[in-house]
Amino acid sequence: MSCRSRCRRSHSGGCLDQLDEATWQTAWAEGRAMPLEQAIAYALEMGDPAR
Repeated sequence: MSCRSRCRRSHSGGCLDQLDEATWQTAWAEGRAMPLEQAIAYALEMGDPAR
C-alpha cells in the first residue's frame, strides 16, 4: 500500500483527494525534509483541528 493510500485511510476529511499527484508529491517531500523542530512549530501554528 502506498503512503498516499495509507494517509487517505487515516484522514477522513477528504482533503488528500483534492490534491493532484504533483501537489501531493511536493508537499510530502517538503514535509519529509522539514526538521523536527520546524514540523512541531508548524503543527502548533495550525491550531486544534477539533475546533
